[in-house]
Amino acid sequence: MAGYAKGRERDQRGRSGGITGAAQELHRADGVTRPSQNAVRRRVVVQCMNFAPCRSVWSGEMQKFVVTKTLHRADVAVYVATCPFSRESLDIAMQAGVTAVHRGLLETWSAGAKLQVLK
Repeated sequence: MAGYAKGRERDQRGRSGGITGAAQELHRADGVTRPSQNAVRRRVVVQCMNFAPCRSVWSGEMQKFVVTKTLHRADVAVYVATCPFSRESLDIAMQAGVTAVHRGLLETWSAGAKLQVLK
């Protein structure tokens, strides 16, 4: 939990990916959704999920996130998971304007590469 608190403190100071302002946390049994605003005042919502690499993000999970995006009237929505996304969940993400960041992209990013999907 100490690492989580440290990351949260960094977000509130506006130093995490250009996100400014205090982010409200919506705790769920399976993760945390963080709505906030970026530097140009666009509403941003991010869902980060730590799943086993052998499973996938299912379509129902993506549908729930799309509802969260709608409820918060988010301009930008990013779903980050430590596993792959099912074909159906990727289809839903594309239709709803959600950026899906899977384990392979996270591994590339942690090795120092820029995430092209976030441009």
